[in-house]
Amino acid sequence: MVGLLFQEKLEREPERFVNGDISVPGLLSGKRVIKADGIAKIFEEPFLNIAVAKNGFRRYAWIFLEDIETAYNPQKAHLWK
Repeated sequence: MVGLLFQEKLEREPERFVNGDISVPGLLSGKRVIKADGIAKIFEEPFLNIAVAKNGFRRYAWIFLEDIETAYNPQKAHLWK
């Protein structure tokens, strides 16, 4: 069944992800794509483009961020709220 997660030991999930045994899906916009709901919808909506003439799809999304540098700016911090 699409959209259901069956797992028994939650603490093993990060290891399974790193080993490539499981993955999170990513959106490829288009018509007839299954849209996210809940909190995922908030993050996905800016990338949703239903004007694309082809059928949409969900694909594996491997994202591993490394060597990230940031600088906290308290004057701009309120913009993210």
